[in-house]
Amino acid sequence: HTLSRAYSLKEAKEIQEETFRRLNSFEYLEGGDDWKVEDAYRDAVNAFAGSLYEAMPLKSNAVYSPLSLYLHLDLLSHGLANQTGTEAFDNALCLPKKDRDENFLSAFYGNRRNEKTFASMANGAFLDDGLTFQGAYLDYLTSKYVEAYSMDFGSETDRMRMMDWANGNLNEAMMSEEDFDFPDEISFALLSLLEFHGKWSFEKEDTYEVPFLCKDGSEVNVPMMHDTFYGTAYDYGDYWSFAMPFANGYLMQVMTPDEREGDIFSILKGKSFLQNDPEKAYVAEGGYDEYLIEVGIPRFEASSSSSFVPALEKMGLGFLYDRDNPAFDGIAQEASIFLVDTKQKNKVFWDEEGFRGKTVTFSMAAGSAAPMPN
Repeated sequence: HTLSRAYSLKEAKEIQEETFRRLNSFEYLEGGDDWKVEDAYRDAVNAFAGSLYEAMPLKSNAVYSPLSLYLHLDLLSHGLANQTGTEAFDNALCLPKKDRDENFLSAFYGNRRNEKTFASMANGAFLDDGLTFQGAYLDYLTSKYVEAYSMDFGSETDRMRMMDWANGNLNEAMMSEEDFDFPDEISFALLSLLEFHGKWSFEKEDTYEVPFLCKDGSEVNVPMMHDTFYGTAYDYGDYWSFAMPFANGYLMQVMTPDEREGDIFSILKGKSFLQNDPEKAYVAEGGYDEYLIEVGIPRFEASSSSSFVPALEKMGLGFLYDRDNPAFDGIAQEASIFLVDTKQKNKVFWDEEGFRGKTVTFSMAAGSAAPMPN
């Protein structure tokens, strides 16, 4: 550390003993339309999202981001040296490692950014200062624009710096001190941040209170936003699907039961619902397959925090959490690492101005001593 003024001996010692420090450097590139993923990658993310929905124990309102988790798991997969583990990731992520690697930066930077609509991401890898990143893994993190840090997980000051890093990138105090109250054994953490803002065309004068039907059959009056736009709806018998346009090319897909009392959670189980089937497109009178769609949705705000461990176990990745056989031997030089938990914290909000969503996916890991070479 360069001293720019006359520090006391105590201050100088504290500076020299500071454990939270950046281990790599790079300049972020500009995103845009030039960053496009291959169709196979898009299909793989959608298939992963469907499998995750099948595995998640959804019993009430839930908010989570499959894309954030997909990229997060992909980053972790490169910390393996075991071929069996690599194949498990390939199966769970629905695409071979090589193809994922070729599309990662396009997924990361493929945000059509303007003042109305944008998506932005950031990733941070944090390793205890008693351990050292494997050189190959640190190089990989840098090539994928992952900020790497050394820190003391037992230091409250360092944990708060990690929290500040997350909240600073999200431009909101979304993470709290409780989120970083790690167990004593934790020595590695990976954080993946995703923020999306979408602008749409609802007008405030078209918002008025109407009854909203709750799952238990009760009704409650809520401010309902209304809009009319040209589009296509898809009739799947027990539910309908259509896409609401954001500015600049993004879409929000909406699925609603055909029957008033229909349970959309149950209806979508076992169905590939993230890509519409052209043969299911509703054709209006006169042969038109695009027509005016009138939609009413409530102003909505929700937040949730979920652990993905039970779902990932069902998807073949339970071995990542086996402390007796640590899977990650390519992350740290001095230890093999196993995951303790993989969580996601989400917040979404929409009103007449548009949709805003923020996601933090984070895995906590602990290490066991690496085997001595022969």
